[in-house]
Amino acid sequence: MADQNATAAQKITLAIRPEHFRASTGTGPRITLGKAKVEDGAFFGTHHRAHLSPADYPDMIITAHMPQSAIIEPGAWIDLTLDPASVVILPGHPAAKVQEDAA
Repeated sequence: MADQNATAAQKITLAIRPEHFRASTGTGPRITLGKAKVEDGAFFGTHHRAHLSPADYPDMIITAHMPQSAIIEPGAWIDLTLDPASVVILPGHPAAKVQEDAA
């Protein structure tokens, strides 16, 4: 969902709901987010809940609700995508700072 008030140099946050992530299969427009490793997953009847580690950010865990047809195998690598229409742009909304553990 594009915000017509956002400017090219403006800082934004992208909001993506867990059910909007997909493996590379599917039809329609897609944004490719890169490879992600399936850490674990469980079938919930209506969807698979999977925990994914992006290859470019291995310390990050994404919770994704994948469709019933998805094959979720721990240790497997998938091409993570999403439909651009499902992304919400929050202009002027800085990303939350990650608190680091005290040493």
